[in-house]
Amino acid sequence: MTNTLRVATYNLGSAKHDGGAHERVLPQLELLAGLGADVVAVQAAKNFHEDGLRMVYEAERILGMRAVLVESAHDDCHLLTLVRTDRVRIINEHNEQGDPFWHAAAGLHCEIDGKLVLIGHTHLAPFSHLKRAMEAPTLKAILKGSENVIMMGDWNSAPDNHPALEGLADGKDDVTPDREMRALGLHDVGAVWGDHTPTVHWDSPKGHRANRIYTSLLPKENPRMGVIAYRVVTDQHTAAPQDAPSTSRPVVVDLSMEYAV
Repeated sequence: MTNTLRVATYNLGSAKHDGGAHERVLPQLELLAGLGADVVAVQAAKNFHEDGLRMVYEAERILGMRAVLVESAHDDCHLLTLVRTDRVRIINEHNEQGDPFWHAAAGLHCEIDGKLVLIGHTHLAPFSHLKRAMEAPTLKAILKGSENVIMMGDWNSAPDNHPALEGLADGKDDVTPDREMRALGLHDVGAVWGDHTPTVHWDSPKGHRANRIYTSLLPKENPRMGVIAYRVVTDQHTAAPQDAPSTSRPVVVDLSMEYAV
């Protein structure tokens, strides 16, 4: 069994959905299937709750994974977490829906390689830094009591290490969520890897890493040793965001399970 765990996060971009028809969503799911991840966190799974969860089961079929849907409080931007069942066994769920979350937060307690791991997943408020300031601390409820944590999602704001925070607009310079996660002992994998490749607004000075993966599965003395690979998937996301499959880019991380406790 490999010691490497591959995880990915991606916002489908609800503006790209053709109503309930999902013509543009299926290729995005194919893209995710090609990443070969053990865990995938999908935000803005818009309309996935409709038609008897048809698109949830379609996602399972395309990715060959088990899917868990957590419905959003607003905008139908639901959270879909997928796991590869030959590697990840779901034990139970701990989800947070409704106030203070604009969308939701999802938590899956799992067994991976004989270790208990909390897979967290969220999509913070898109426009209000005040709302995000309430959401981020509430994530503690999901993470409480878990030593091995992977927390993924769309944070709708830049990380503290963004090289040009003053150039961001619309409250995207809000580093509160990033600081909250790091205060809980979680590492921003992109920061550890030293990669500033933007996941949103990549064609403008407003570009930043809004889509991030945090984890406790790194050695404190040298966190870099626990990260085998990190990349922002740019293949199908080189055009202007409005012309790309989504206005967000996927993020893929390979983590060593050697440091799980």
